[in-house]
Amino acid sequence: MRDRIQIMDIQSEKEEIGRAFQRELALVKVVAAGRRQDEALNVVGAWSGRLLELRATHFTAELSGDPEGVSRFIAELHPLGLVSALRSGAIGL
Repeated sequence: MRDRIQIMDIQSEKEEIGRAFQRELALVKVVAAGRRQDEALNVVGAWSGRLLELRATHFTAELSGDPEGVSRFIAELHPLGLVSALRSGAIGL
């Protein structure tokens, strides 16, 4: 069995191959405690994010979605104590 790699520009091929799906993964770390942490966790829940680690003073979560949605998610967390965000970059099918 041989590995096969094919790269396509899904933006220019949409008509030919049907609807293209793009997703991006984001990992975020938020430093917050008490009510502020509760607010930030509500944002994660509202976006259907997944909590990876929860401590008294910080948490780490992940979210996958379309690139624009990931940007909005990160923007909502920024004023609530977001200290770092790592994005995978868009992948598509």
